[in-house]
Amino acid sequence: LDFPVSLLRAYIFTSLLILGSIFFRKIKSIDLILISSSFILLIDSESFLTLSFNLSYSAVCGILFLKNYLDKLIFLSKKNFFTENFTISIAASLGTYPILLIYFKTFSFGSIFLNLILVPLTSLLLPLLYICLCLQILFEFIISQVSIPSSNFILQINSVIDLFFFVIESALEILWVYAELLLRSLAFLSENLSIKLGFFR
Repeated sequence: LDFPVSLLRAYIFTSLLILGSIFFRKIKSIDLILISSSFILLIDSESFLTLSFNLSYSAVCGILFLKNYLDKLIFLSKKNFFTENFTISIAASLGTYPILLIYFKTFSFGSIFLNLILVPLTSLLLPLLYICLCLQILFEFIISQVSIPSSNFILQINSVIDLFFFVIESALEILWVYAELLLRSLAFLSENLSIKLGFFR
């Protein structure tokens, strides 16, 4: 399939959750893990138990099984944007901790604090990219379907159509600029802060 294991896992998770909501069935976290990992074993056995597989599933297991306990232990179930990001970061770090020690004999303790900066940026970037892509595809489809016959009526409203396309195209360009700015900021922070906040041990 040439898909990253993390993307394939996320796709299977989403599909199972959607199917569960359609049939009014609540799928347990352990069932999501078992079904998705078994499915990956069947369709992409070469990726099963690779480093990518282990890191992806260990991070997800940490979030699914440890986060609620961390919420109660650290913040006494008081939830807000900061506490959610903080406990998710700790849970994912604890989940991947054994895998990183086995493969690399080291662990970045600063990644917990680094994620507090990078995760909010990523949560802004991904929806913006999806919106830009969808609008771009829709805009190009509309342009390809619109044909302007030579008639007096069309000539009269031609300026209105041109204005409409100009506004849409300008809005798309602005959105792409913001998306690129966020992407560059994310890459810059990842590259520079990972060294200063890494705390590798």
